This record gives sequence, C-alpha cells and structure tokens, in this order.
Amino acid sequence: MDGILSAAPRMEKNAEIGVLLRGQVPAVSIHHVPGGGVPVVGSSHGGTGRMVANHLVELGRHNVAMVAAARRSGGW
Repeated sequence: MDGILSAAPRMEKNAEIGVLLRGQVPAVSIHHVPGGGVPVVGSSHGGTGRMVANHLVELGRHNVAMVAAARRSGGW
C-alpha cells in the first residue's frame, strides 16, 4: 500500500485508528484524528458555493436557488 486516505468520521475518533494512521504508510484524513500527527484535508463549503453561483451567473443564469439542511446547535 502506498498511502491511506481516511474518510470514516466515526472510526477516526478511535485512538487505535490514530495510531494506525501515524504508522509507516503516509496517511491523510478528512477529519481530525485523536492525538494529532495526521494531516487533515477539507473543503470550504462557502467558497464552493460562491464558485458554483459565479459559474451559473457567467452562464447567464439569474434565478438560482440553494437547498440546505438547517443548522442545529452543536453541529449539523
């Protein structure tokens, strides 16, 4: 194996997974890992939304809508 991309939010809270991801194989996660030491990648939802909206406007679209979940306290 050349590398690991970890995308399992429930498993990444497990300290043993953190040990595995800090092993000899290069690893990156999309969520923070207990104990740190693992690079984290993510996205900017706001930035992505702006890119999409700008693209649609450049295509001549003017009536654009967005559908999103309501934000709850403590997370989504």
